[in-house]
Amino acid sequence: MNINNFEKLIEPKIIARGFDYYGQEHIRSFEQMEEGEFSALIIGTDTYSIFIKLDTDKEILDHSCTCPYDWGEYCKHKVAVLYRMKDGKGHLQEPEPDNNFSILKDEIENCDNKKFKDLILYMAKRDR
Repeated sequence: MNINNFEKLIEPKIIARGFDYYGQEHIRSFEQMEEGEFSALIIGTDTYSIFIKLDTDKEILDHSCTCPYDWGEYCKHKVAVLYRMKDGKGHLQEPEPDNNFSILKDEIENCDNKKFKDLILYMAKRDR
């Protein structure tokens, strides 16, 4: 699935709900963690953390959301973030050098154990 065609491949009901969340500004934070990796917080019934990873051709490689939705692969929260990325609001920006993830990454990179580093970075991207 690609950032430019996700609307055709996700259930229309979820697309409509995600578009509403995007339009009503439920996205409270959005940041590029590393090249092609994005994290967002969305306020809905609760606060949910969304992670999306794209390749250089804008193909969606990985995605997650902390909401309890289990009726399909994509929830309205992921769709809202995909709309934000598609509209170019933050999609092409470089990661901020002093964001929380960057600070954590710098600290972890000073550790010796590679598996520990990889695990912590993986978890930090998915759960703020």
